[in-house]
Amino acid sequence: MEKRLFLLHFPGYFDGDLNIGIYDDVDRLKRAYDRVLASDDFGCQLYLQDPHTPLTIEEFDREAERFTEIKPEELWEEEST
Repeated sequence: MEKRLFLLHFPGYFDGDLNIGIYDDVDRLKRAYDRVLASDDFGCQLYLQDPHTPLTIEEFDREAERFTEIKPEELWEEEST
């Protein structure tokens, strides 16, 4: 079974995306997601103050060869079952 890949980032802020990281483990992704929301690392508080740049998780679709957005709550629930 191939590992799933997830991109954690702030899309389209001014001149491009602010990528936080690419993860292949949901637990590590969730820890990073929570850490970014709770800290000001990478200047994230600036991004969090602008409602047009939400912290986003995207999953890599191997068939389409692109990342597609996935809601964190759905991913966390999926992994807990």
